[in-house]
Amino acid sequence: MDILPIILAFAGLGILLYGMHLFGQAVEPVMSSRIGRRFSRIAGRKVGSYFFSGGLTFLTQKGTLNCRMLLSMVDMGTLSQRQALPFVLGVSLGSGLSMVLMMFEGINLTIYLSLLCFIGAFINMFFKSDFASNFAKALMGFGMLFLGIHLVGAGAKYFFADPVVYERVTQIASPFTIIILGLLLGFVTTSSFASLTVLSALSVGLGGPVAIDVVFLGMMAVGVGTAFADLLYTVSGHSIESKRVMILHVLSRVIVAIVFGLLYFTPVISWAYGALQNNVVLLLCWGYMLCLASTCIFLPFTTFNSWLATKAVKTLSSEDASVSEFILTENMVEVFAVGYPAIVRSIQKLLLMESATQDKLIMRLEYKKEISGCLGEVKKIEKALKITENMLMRLSRTASQGDLTRINVLHNVLSDVTNLNKRSLKLYEMGTEVLKGNKIITDDGGQTLAYIFAEIKNEYTMCLELLRAVEAGDIINNAKLKTMLVANKQIFALCQKLKTEYLHFFRQNANYPLENNVQFSAMLLLEDANTNLVNIAVKLGILSN
Repeated sequence: MDILPIILAFAGLGILLYGMHLFGQAVEPVMSSRIGRRFSRIAGRKVGSYFFSGGLTFLTQKGTLNCRMLLSMVDMGTLSQRQALPFVLGVSLGSGLSMVLMMFEGINLTIYLSLLCFIGAFINMFFKSDFASNFAKALMGFGMLFLGIHLVGAGAKYFFADPVVYERVTQIASPFTIIILGLLLGFVTTSSFASLTVLSALSVGLGGPVAIDVVFLGMMAVGVGTAFADLLYTVSGHSIESKRVMILHVLSRVIVAIVFGLLYFTPVISWAYGALQNNVVLLLCWGYMLCLASTCIFLPFTTFNSWLATKAVKTLSSEDASVSEFILTENMVEVFAVGYPAIVRSIQKLLLMESATQDKLIMRLEYKKEISGCLGEVKKIEKALKITENMLMRLSRTASQGDLTRINVLHNVLSDVTNLNKRSLKLYEMGTEVLKGNKIITDDGGQTLAYIFAEIKNEYTMCLELLRAVEAGDIINNAKLKTMLVANKQIFALCQKLKTEYLHFFRQNANYPLENNVQFSAMLLLEDANTNLVNIAVKLGILSN
């Protein structure tokens, strides 16, 4: 058996996938700057969400990557589980419409379209502007798309034409085995183009050993295979809401694939094959397009499907549990009287997590030893902050004009908490340098940092008390704010005294005491954290009045 067709097919697959990547890269900058806002603006409008997502998938030729972008928005709370369902159904629409491009292969324009690769390369060599670069990528990607399709098809055709392979495939070919092949092709390549090219080479219409109606079944299975690949992506690191969205994504494709698969028992496939002048590619393209576009039948039932998925797939006990608690349900976000206190409680949790994390990091600097999980906790807070901010944005859509002022103040409070977390990340990086031996910190220096942070920890406690007062609707009196300001003044005075000593030593000796610049930098970070906490207290005081 000649191995050259196999190499040709794999080379074509690589060119095809890279062409899709290049084409998507060229199109994304045109839309990415405001794409998140567009998702948020049309969320809740089922038909608009469906066609927007379908058009985006068709333009970028990246159904799988668009699914992943959508899941990130669900994880962060930008989109609720219910709002995400029309978008994910739209991905099916766009994936089906992408077969329109495959029809060019069916009318033998591949050679001419492949020349776009050379034109794109020429533009990329001699024109250096961003527009020229993106235009060149689009041309090269589009050309490589069809060049890859042609190579995969040619390689598969020669491979299946081999007498040994032809006889073996004829022996094992059946509706069941071709369906499994379609599932595997869709799952492994996540490319409808590549899958269609391989399956069409199996058809008797192109000299292959498999009947056209059986190949049609395999093509229906391809859509299910690509959906399973999307579902596999959510196994680790994604919220339970994302998993539910992808499960419904798979189920919608399974249902329409089964419905269209029933055509196998009717003369419709043979009739359509003849109507399209015995063109295998056009038959598979139209069948695939109509199958995936039919997922629109689920569009009117997104609310019911979301409820059903919530009942069927309960919240799992996983690493995401501590973050998913920051995602508010649809009813809570839509009612200000319920959502507002819930977000205030979320900020309380964030401050508690931040205080505990910084405590570990200061111990790491003071005792120069590893404290496990520090970086993971910093990243977890960062993710929870994004979720809370997105929840706040969603709450603002239904808030009255008077309530928007309170939301803006809470948004500013979240900005200060975000700055606190950035300080924690820098403290972690300093602790890592200390452990590696690149930097040093004296015992006295570590104790000084611990003392400063002990005072700052009292400020965390005071801020938490103020947040509880805001949640309860109490007015924060000036005496509580004055206590916070006095604590701030004491920490500020201590830091100024230490900075003066450090700078005096530096001017005399041209370095920090015992080369201990880590302690000085960490002290500056704690001083900034002190300022953030006071800002939070002042804003909460405004919020309560």
